[in-house]
Amino acid sequence: MINPKNPFTVGQPVPPERFVGHEYEINSTFDQIANRGHVAIWGSPGMGKSSLLEYLKSPEVWQKRGFDPSEFIIVDFSCVNIEPFLPSKFWREILSLLAEKIKKDTSFYSEINTFLAKPEVNKDDFSQVLRLIGEQNKHLVLLVDDYHIVMR
Repeated sequence: MINPKNPFTVGQPVPPERFVGHEYEINSTFDQIANRGHVAIWGSPGMGKSSLLEYLKSPEVWQKRGFDPSEFIIVDFSCVNIEPFLPSKFWREILSLLAEKIKKDTSFYSEINTFLAKPEVNKDDFSQVLRLIGEQNKHLVLLVDDYHIVMR
C-alpha cells in the first residue's frame, strides 16, 4: 500500500494546493471579507495559521469563492520583519508593501510615497490610504502573520 503524501510541512506554510481542512476558518474569513469585517486567528505554533494566510494569498482561491481578485489588494506581512517592533515601523512596512503591490496599476502610488517620505508613518496615514483605496473601488486585505512578536 502506498502512503499518500502528507499535506503538512513542519516549520513552513503549505502551498495553497496542498492546504486541507480548516473549512470553518476559511468560510468565516471569507464571510468577514464579504461583509467588510475583520478576522483574527490565534493559536499555538503548528496549527496552520501561516498556511491559512498563504492560502488566502492565492487568486485562484478567491475566484473559486466567487470573488473578483482584481477588486482586492492583498498584502501579506510578517511582524518578524520588524525588530525592534515599533508602531511607526509597522505602518511604514505595511505602506511600503502596499506601494510595491500597486505601483503598476493605480493612480495613488505617488500619494503613498508621500506618506513614506515622512520621518514617521502612523495609523492616520494608513487611514488616509484606506480612503484612497476605497475611492478606487478596491478593498485591502491585510494578512499579518507572527503577530505574537508585537506582544513581546
